[in-house]
Amino acid sequence: MGLTNLLSIAVRILTLIEFVVRRKLKQNQEKLAGLIENNPQKGIDNPTTERLLKTFDNITLTIVHLPEQTLRHITPLTTLQTRILELLGLSAAVYTRLAENCKKSKPFQRMGSLNGAISEFCWQALTNTNHIL
Repeated sequence: MGLTNLLSIAVRILTLIEFVVRRKLKQNQEKLAGLIENNPQKGIDNPTTERLLKTFDNITLTIVHLPEQTLRHITPLTTLQTRILELLGLSAAVYTRLAENCKKSKPFQRMGSLNGAISEFCWQALTNTNHIL
């Protein structure tokens, strides 16, 4: 029962991401370029959630604990990634907070931040549904 509910929530979130981005693109009469690997110049106005999330695959959060300080670095957002966040009604600050919010980690831990970004988006989407819809 729990797994079914979790999968149901995941599908709803994936559907919500796709719906919100497509609606915003249509409202702005805009197309997103850079989502198609073989033809990055081609703009599309009906991107799938899979294509949108794939643009965040190359993101890395690196945390280094030193005796007197902890250093955090997160891969900077590309223009396309920033635009996708804007279309979702999210600030780029959601992304940059990933480095700030990872205070409890193991030394020299390298974390894929895509999961963190998705989690943050999901939380924002669930708590601000009336803003997105």
